[in-house]
Amino acid sequence: MLVNELVESIKTSTRSVCPVFSEDRKAVFAPGLAILCGVFDALAIKELRLSDGALREGVLYEMEGRFRHQDIRSRTAQSLANQYNIDREQARRVLETTTQMLEQWQEQNPKLANPHLAALLKWAVMLHEVGLNINHSGMHRHSAYILQNSDLPGFNQEQQMLMATLVRYHRKAIKLDDLPALYAIQEKAVSAANSATAPGRTAE
Repeated sequence: MLVNELVESIKTSTRSVCPVFSEDRKAVFAPGLAILCGVFDALAIKELRLSDGALREGVLYEMEGRFRHQDIRSRTAQSLANQYNIDREQARRVLETTTQMLEQWQEQNPKLANPHLAALLKWAVMLHEVGLNINHSGMHRHSAYILQNSDLPGFNQEQQMLMATLVRYHRKAIKLDDLPALYAIQEKAVSAANSATAPGRTAE
């Protein structure tokens, strides 16, 4: 346990528990850990997940926005579609076909059906051609890069990574080993998304 390691290192005056920290950060590590432990105890928190974002980058707004402002993702998708001149009619046709086949898949796999992942799949379908203006060749790779690295209000980082992966492999089966670490989205759910993307790979 990290606390025990820290206490032991203090006893032996080694501070080996935090060798990668700079000297000024080592001095505040123990107080910071004590505060964190107090927060965990007070709020009965059992798990901490690492985020690539920070408060100054709007990570709280990013995760809160999808619950209180359901239309923010629609505005984000519309803005991205306008920016990259997506063929709306083509996107609508692909979305309709994918939705029909997704519903069939959900009927056959009711225990794996996940409305949140289904919504992400639909957003990915709508935006899967954002990379077309860059180059038709390798469009799926360009689209995936844009979705993963753009500022997309209403979508958190893991959702963007998952959508980018769905778009990247929309013409072939997803290799689960190639998926990035998605802590908020369980492995079983990601496997379900892999199965659910099969309709999208035939819709075009």
